[in-house]
Amino acid sequence: MESNQAKSSLLASESDSQRTLSPYVTGTSVVALKYKDGILMAADMGGSYGSTLRYKSMSRMTPVGKHSLLGASGEISDFQEICKYLDELILHDSMWDDGNSLGPKEVHNYLTRVMYNRRNKFDPFWNSLVLGGVKKGEKYLGMVSMIGLSFVDDHVATGFGNHLARPILRDEWREDLSFEDGVKLLEKCMRVLLYRDRSAVNKLQIAKITEEGVTISQPYSLKTFWGFTAFNNPTAADLRLLTILPENRVLQQRSPPPPFHGKRQQVMANLNRSITLCSLLLLLLISPTKPEVITLTPETFSDKVKEKDTAWFVKFCVPWCKHCKNLGSLWEDLGTAMEGQDEIEVGEVDCGASKSVCSKVNIHSYPTFKVFYEGEEVAKYQGKRDVDSLKAFVLEEAEKAEKAAAEKENDNDIDKEL
Repeated sequence: MESNQAKSSLLASESDSQRTLSPYVTGTSVVALKYKDGILMAADMGGSYGSTLRYKSMSRMTPVGKHSLLGASGEISDFQEICKYLDELILHDSMWDDGNSLGPKEVHNYLTRVMYNRRNKFDPFWNSLVLGGVKKGEKYLGMVSMIGLSFVDDHVATGFGNHLARPILRDEWREDLSFEDGVKLLEKCMRVLLYRDRSAVNKLQIAKITEEGVTISQPYSLKTFWGFTAFNNPTAADLRLLTILPENRVLQQRSPPPPFHGKRQQVMANLNRSITLCSLLLLLLISPTKPEVITLTPETFSDKVKEKDTAWFVKFCVPWCKHCKNLGSLWEDLGTAMEGQDEIEVGEVDCGASKSVCSKVNIHSYPTFKVFYEGEEVAKYQGKRDVDSLKAFVLEEAEKAEKAAAEKENDNDIDKEL
């Protein structure tokens, strides 16, 4: 009986000693660099529960003692455990009361030993750590991976930042960066990560550490623009690229020619090349083509003009109107001219057959030309009736509407998060 209790107690203690064997709530990239007065570090405040960006107010940077600043990506609970280790280390150091204190180099070495030790126990902390600091005028910036690999550099990044932000830092970092230029460079890196990393959130903090100590900014958001064609319809962008590629390049990418070893192999190679070419041509022929001008009806009007990130330039006419007839093929020519503008659609409404639509948007004369963005009327055209003037007008109004919508969305996100 006693042996069973001892055995169960032993199993319980082993279970209690284990922490994160796989990550649950994680943070993404941390980016840091040296500038002329100290160290700057940036991280967003997102926490992903699996693939869900669930938490949006998690700070992942903390001061360590008098001279150091720590940032972490990876498992949040492991980062909290590491912070407890560091609190104990700093407390133990201060108890000596010898007038000395641990600097960033000592803290970095300590973290390297901790991470390597946990890796050897097959129970690692699932974090990548960035440690920066200033002591006696000497700037120090280093990184430690989850397996205890460490290095120092003038700029470092974790997560996707190591792939997307480091190239920017290599091109634009310089030793005499001012505080303002350093912040701009970090914001540029964080904006790229926000565009490309699904785990990033547009709410970040920037911290600096100098001889005077650590300062961590209040959370704020970056100005962004999401109207790029590749963001709105990546598949369409890839298809256009495919049609632009020279024929021989497409063949090389799709089916590299096998080596020729005699007449039979040459025949088979030519056959494979022909099949590949026919397949590409068939794909292009059967791809659905979008009409240049889309006819809108009471059943489709509301859903179409409410499409996200899309501007609609709509002509309202009736068949018996002399001025509408005088337009001729102007609207069809405009539709052709707008090909390739995926964020702008050209439509028309027959007010004779769709009176409810025209009444809803206050059409009192014909022809009338209006621009809608995400369901809202944003402009009415009253200029020259030629393709160039119409195209210039809708491009300008669409750009204005996109920027206004982006600013509104950023403001709403900040209100919700705060």
